[in-house]
Amino acid sequence: MIPLRFHHGLAVPAAVVLVILQLSSGLGCGPFFRETVLQNPGYVLRSPEFHFMDQFRRRAGAFVAEKEREERACTLDREMEEMEQIMVPQIGDAAARHAWLEDYRLLRRGMLIIADRSAWRVTKEKAKASAPLDPRVGLRQWPAPLPEEIRIYLDGASHYLDHLASKQPADLERARARWKNLLELPADQRRHRGTWAAWMLFRTSPAKEVAEERHWLGLVRKLRAEGAEDCQHFDEEATVILHRMGPPPAGAPPHQHISASEHLRALARRQALGHTHGERDLADWAVSDFSYSEEEAKAISSDPDLVGMVSLAFVEQTQSYRTQSSPEAIQTRLSRWIELLHPRVTKRSSEFALLAWAAYSIGDFTGADRCLRLAPETDPAAVWLRGKIAAMEGRLDESRRLLEAASMEVATEAPSPPRFEPADPLLNRFDQRRPTPGERGRSRADQAKGDLAVVQIAQSRYLDALKTLLESEHWYDAAFVAERLLSPEEVLTLARRVAPSLPDVAGPPEGLTVEEIQDRFVSQTWDEEPGTIADRFRHLVARKTARQGWFKDARPFFPPPMRDALDHYVEARHRGLDRRTPQAERAAALWKAARMHRSLGMAFFGYEIGPDHGIYGGAFDLGDLAEDRLLGVFDEAWDGADEITPAVRDRLRALTAVTPNERWSNRQYGPGVKPRFHYRHDASQLAWEVAALLPENDELAARILCIAGTWLKARDAAAADRFYQALVARHPETALGREAESLRWFPGIDTNYNDRFPPLSSLGRSERNAAAH
Repeated sequence: MIPLRFHHGLAVPAAVVLVILQLSSGLGCGPFFRETVLQNPGYVLRSPEFHFMDQFRRRAGAFVAEKEREERACTLDREMEEMEQIMVPQIGDAAARHAWLEDYRLLRRGMLIIADRSAWRVTKEKAKASAPLDPRVGLRQWPAPLPEEIRIYLDGASHYLDHLASKQPADLERARARWKNLLELPADQRRHRGTWAAWMLFRTSPAKEVAEERHWLGLVRKLRAEGAEDCQHFDEEATVILHRMGPPPAGAPPHQHISASEHLRALARRQALGHTHGERDLADWAVSDFSYSEEEAKAISSDPDLVGMVSLAFVEQTQSYRTQSSPEAIQTRLSRWIELLHPRVTKRSSEFALLAWAAYSIGDFTGADRCLRLAPETDPAAVWLRGKIAAMEGRLDESRRLLEAASMEVATEAPSPPRFEPADPLLNRFDQRRPTPGERGRSRADQAKGDLAVVQIAQSRYLDALKTLLESEHWYDAAFVAERLLSPEEVLTLARRVAPSLPDVAGPPEGLTVEEIQDRFVSQTWDEEPGTIADRFRHLVARKTARQGWFKDARPFFPPPMRDALDHYVEARHRGLDRRTPQAERAAALWKAARMHRSLGMAFFGYEIGPDHGIYGGAFDLGDLAEDRLLGVFDEAWDGADEITPAVRDRLRALTAVTPNERWSNRQYGPGVKPRFHYRHDASQLAWEVAALLPENDELAARILCIAGTWLKARDAAAADRFYQALVARHPETALGREAESLRWFPGIDTNYNDRFPPLSSLGRSERNAAAH
């Protein structure tokens, strides 16, 4: 068979593209910076978000009957459900049967606790407190009436418990003898416990006796095929173990031979039924180097359920970091699989959407396009991929339409079926907790909206892009659009519609201090950002509006606890700049405003992204995203960027190229040449005006100039120099002036400011004047 290779239009090395398309936020020493849409030019190129187990669970119903789906994944619960049916002919009275079953459950619960040797073993204290053992276990006095096969099985189980305690081989041999006695019963008299006996004989086989293990595992499958009951699903477990053991020797009975189809169905059923290792084993298979013969592949391809399972695994292999196969090997198998399925398709099949997904993920865009022609028009994954390809090819209107549809479709996907929760937590050996999709990373809907936002920005639809990014919680990108590409009026209007201001809430009567405001509203964490997206957007809008001096419009969008401090700042600034106010009052008020502007500048006026990076409390300088976009700079996360083929690079540049509209908006609404922490310069300018109001050789004026210069000296010595010059020229006879002259620079000075800001409405006029001082 000649493998199909769909690299006719775009020659992309599979290994290179596989690395590129699997990119995620980097982890290392230091903070975790959240992934952004606009910093990574290939975001819209990356394969859609995929979680194998979540996708499989949506299809798990194909592998189990409705009643099995309702079963609880606990061995004791399954046994008791079966025993209730078995005992109906034995004990006709419902009340008496219920009492009998309660005794039986207590007995079996104690036996299972004693037998548990797993990693989840119940402690002796819990076992003693939660499940006192029935004394009849030791006396071999089973509750009557009891069917013969169950009594014999319990005899063997009891001897086995003795062996676990004594380690005597004789006890184990007695247990195995009783289970063999059970298998000697006529078929209709061992219908319920025959598979159990064969299973326990396998589990207790001598070490390294592979032939004997194969015999008992094969017998489990044979009994099940002959109609024996198997409420614990030992058949699926035997199938998986036999497959793991490899091909049987020549002449082995048929039930020791495991076909590829049987193995896949057993893996699927074990997971769907909640087996202890079912999910792990299925996930391991999905990333393994599985390869089927021509005959096996044809058998699997004739089963629609297994076709879907294999197709899901191909997508997982192209995306999971646990993939054991090389991209070339995946490509070869995928091509064979597509070639095998193609002639069998009589109508559009959702499996081809999965295969397109896999082909796309290894950079086979032409192959993906071919599979998409056979996928349903409305399949969410197919729609999403068509939108990506359209974006890469410059068909932006079509891409936007498709990505809008995809984001809506994946947002309405039904949640995965609930996980099995055993009624008896003490005996729960099943389904250890796995992270939810939200805990693993972005949801598929969020990623689809991120793709859509890239296209919207390419089309200069900035308001639409901002709404899309807010909905998908791509906060860094949303902040870029709001701060750089939209006017204050546009952002304020949008905020009033989608994130109305919060009502005033009565805070502490004494108000908050500077440090309390900084701790609560200037985030310095990167692991878990505080507040909701709506809260962060309101604060961004408040700061953007405040930078314009529109304090009345800005106030409702500040967090309610900050509004009292803002009122103090606005009143102090207004009085300080009002020439009708007495000069001493002006100086005191303006100095208060200057200190607040410096200490609360990030909270009042800081940019969420560059140049201040308030998103991380100003603790990190992440560069200028706007400048990177203008220069076409690739994000550092692009490992091996030099190896990206020219064809892929050209597509990326065409899609992410900055438009003339974006350049104009950036110049019009961005910060321009403002330095990082620009509010320090603004605060220093206010301090300069305060010092100008005070006489020469004034100790307060000298202190103000020294503090204001200190605000600037670390980052901008040239800007600080004029404060030093004024200090030594206008106030040479002050203590600070003399010390500055001696040092030829600013002396050390305490710049700490931690005033408290109670509501202005609670202060009288005299108190307000005192607060200004």
